[in-house]
Amino acid sequence: MIQRILITALILIFPFLARAEYILLGVVEETNQAPDSIAARVLFSKMNNKWQILNTEQSQDKLDISKVTWTLAFDGKSLGKITTINNYELKYPDCTWCFHRDKYFRVEDKSKFPKLGNKEKRFSDWSYQPSTRPIVIVNKPFYKDHEKWKRYRPNLDVLKVLFPILKEKIGQAYHCEGPPKWDAKEIDLKINDVKFFRSYRNNKGQMLVSAGIIEEHIKNCDGPTDKTQEPMWFFISSDTKFVGFELDLLDAADYDNDGDIEFIFSHSGYNRDGYTLYESDFNERYDYYWSYH
Repeated sequence: MIQRILITALILIFPFLARAEYILLGVVEETNQAPDSIAARVLFSKMNNKWQILNTEQSQDKLDISKVTWTLAFDGKSLGKITTINNYELKYPDCTWCFHRDKYFRVEDKSKFPKLGNKEKRFSDWSYQPSTRPIVIVNKPFYKDHEKWKRYRPNLDVLKVLFPILKEKIGQAYHCEGPPKWDAKEIDLKINDVKFFRSYRNNKGQMLVSAGIIEEHIKNCDGPTDKTQEPMWFFISSDTKFVGFELDLLDAADYDNDGDIEFIFSHSGYNRDGYTLYESDFNERYDYYWSYH
């Protein structure tokens, strides 16, 4: 009898134990796509030491995300808490590929969304340039950055190391003349044709840098530029790793409290926007992306 009671009790409390174990990661963003101007996306979860991408209805239905209280994480600090409610209706409920584009969560009190500003005009998508930057949210109080990643300006020696890789990635390089002739002239890429954009360094001397072709070569191009004409990201430690195209670092922190730093990037490309999560070694990548047609 006692054994049966214990088994019944375990069955009843197991869902609550399992629910407490997973970590959720998302963003709150200013948008013109959701019913409200400020809304949230739930992007990734971690269960059993493995990150999952929550870009389908089935993956989100496995989690209790009807109402979630989040910590707002930025630059190794907590910016407070917000609560989201899962009560927006999908614009196109029968469109499977639309889910990850249109799935937003209502922010219960939008006044708690910190307006950090966006003077550099970053984090845009195909149709909108936000006046405030997106902010990472995590359902646990995990926001510390013990590696202290900060903006910095690399020197020319670092660019010399990266230049052979940049030249290989860019391949054929062009200079656009602009109107009245929209001619694009092929150039032999030299180190003066590339530059650093945004770069970061941690307290161990590791670097996360974006570099690419200078604006003068592409500012008069007619039509969309190729992704190799956008800044490319590299992780420089004991060796150099190529991180990706069309990315912009949003934040870095130990979101799963395992002692290692994770990195979240925003992504914007032709008919392809979203967010990318990288683990600390930049070997494991998770993309929550959507398209528009």
